[in-house]
Order: sequence, then C-alpha cells, then structure tokens
Amino acid sequence: MGRRKRNRNRPKSEICPYCGSKMIFRPAEYLFMDSVSPGSSKNYYVCSHYPDCDAYMACDDKFELKGRVANGWLRHQRLVAHRYIDLITANRIMQKSAVYMVIATKLGVSLRNAHIRFSNDGNIEKIIAILREILDNNNVGYDRNKIERPLYTRKNLQED
Repeated sequence: MGRRKRNRNRPKSEICPYCGSKMIFRPAEYLFMDSVSPGSSKNYYVCSHYPDCDAYMACDDKFELKGRVANGWLRHQRLVAHRYIDLITANRIMQKSAVYMVIATKLGVSLRNAHIRFSNDGNIEKIIAILREILDNNNVGYDRNKIERPLYTRKNLQED
C-alpha cells in the first residue's frame, strides 16, 4: 500500500508562527460573530490564544489552508497590496496575472508564492514597494494614505 501524498496546503505545523500556541480549526462564526458574508470561507485555522493572538487563515471545505497564517498586521498589509493591484489593473497598466509575474521575478520566488495570500511578514513590504514602483513608473497618481488606511477591527473598536 502506497503512502498518501500530503496536500501542500494542509497545515505543516500545529503551532502558531506568532506566539507558539496550538493552532485549531474553527467555524467562521468563531471569528466574525454574526457578520459572516455569503461566499466567504466557512472554516478557519485559528491560534488557540485568539483574540489575544489574532493569527488565522481561511480554509476550504476540506480544511486545507487558502494561504499562510497571518496576524492582524499582515492581513492589513495584504489588503493594502490588493488595493495597489486593483489600482494597477483599473488603470490598465497590466493584468493581475502579469502583476504576479513581476512580483515573482523581482522576489525570485515561484508564481504560486508571489500571490498575496502566500506572503509573509518578511516579504509583504517588498511586494508593496514593487506595486508602488509599477504605479510610479506609469505616472499614476494615487493617495498613499487612502490606500494604506487602517481598517477598524473588533479590537480597535473595543479600545475606543
């Protein structure tokens, strides 16, 4: 009997990369209370010390990760990167697939690892710099403060 091949999106570690606690599977309602939007992920891989450690990542119906586990800061940076990509495509500078090819080439990573959902704390700022460079080289004006504005989170609202 042959060994089953491990799916590369299954969690390799049950340890949170941020605080070292155990990671667990939870339904979306655990994170978002009653504000789960239609079409969003139903399951998440969450740090057991949530909400003190806010690391998590969406999973598909087979509990396979859709990207790399991220804390609040990294999730925000990923959102910023997506806003820049949207601006690049809206200005018809290049298609999204070409943007990812540029990121992969400049970072020296595979096309799969160039996708924003696979970014990590070490390369997300480099990705954002690449995206800004694309916009600047094409003379697209943009309001950096507006694109990089922080989101309100449950934690931020509770502190106010």
